[in-house]
Amino acid sequence: MKPTTKTSQAARTASLALLLGVGALAAAQARGQAAGSETLSGRMAEKTQAFLAGLDEAATGEATTGYDDPERRTWAFGPVSRKGIALGGLSETSMAQLEAILDEALSDKGMDAWHQIRELESVLHERESKPGKPATNRDPDLYWLRVYGEPNKDGRWSVRFEGHHLALHVSFVPGEAPATTPFFIGASPLLNARDKDITVDAFRELRAKTDALLLTLGPKGAALSPGQKPKDVRMGPGKWDLPPAGGADVASLSKDQRQAASALLDCYQELLEPELRDYTLEGAEDCTFAHWGGKTVAEPRAWCLRTSTFALEVCTTTGADHIHALLRDTQRDFGGKAK
Repeated sequence: MKPTTKTSQAARTASLALLLGVGALAAAQARGQAAGSETLSGRMAEKTQAFLAGLDEAATGEATTGYDDPERRTWAFGPVSRKGIALGGLSETSMAQLEAILDEALSDKGMDAWHQIRELESVLHERESKPGKPATNRDPDLYWLRVYGEPNKDGRWSVRFEGHHLALHVSFVPGEAPATTPFFIGASPLLNARDKDITVDAFRELRAKTDALLLTLGPKGAALSPGQKPKDVRMGPGKWDLPPAGGADVASLSKDQRQAASALLDCYQELLEPELRDYTLEGAEDCTFAHWGGKTVAEPRAWCLRTSTFALEVCTTTGADHIHALLRDTQRDFGGKAK
């Protein structure tokens, strides 16, 4: 299936018409107009209900579980199996409905990143398969959706969408802003072998913002020592504590440098819809920026923007062609509370 991105309303209407038929399309349009002024929770709940309504009993059992299921707080970003329903088991209509759920949480840039990340699974499959032994864990259909709790605009519920190099969690708790962490994206291969161009646009922009900040800091500003090389993002699955503080105190930087640090955080959050961009460095306590490694994207490198409650990490330390980016929040991961 050819990946799609957000398009004009006319194009989306035409696509829905083909999938749903004219009568169903009219109903969908009416629902969309009624939901236009509702909360993100309401819009996502409506899209999620529509998706679940199209599944049979067995598939619904795979796709849903209770909000208090301990499994809700587990996550991964590697090529491993998850609980939930995989893309490979979906009809064309259900796939379109799943994309509509993602489209509520991810911005245009975020949807582009997801499609580009997914496309790379086919590249990895070709690279890693051997005669008589295909790399079955490299498959663009090995992404899973799971719904926790009953989707509705006023209750506690969440959606998890995960696969290799993507982890998106959106949690809704009454009276609180939606929570979106852990939020992870990655890419491999990051670079096009022919011209060394970046294959996931989101990382091209992150590189530019990082380079702009490093340029203002100078060659040694905020640098970690060689012995402090991170092996990978340090708040990965199973980790609950912030990375150690290090590097430069953002409050002590110049105005231009602080703006450059904020631009990094904003750039990553632009993968999400505006209602989900909750993080800012303004007023953030004990905010530091640290970096390690090479000066170019083709060299191993890592950096971390850390506050007293959340951190944004980006690493290529396992190889310059393999990148991980992660946003975590010690207070609001998975909607908050239980550790």
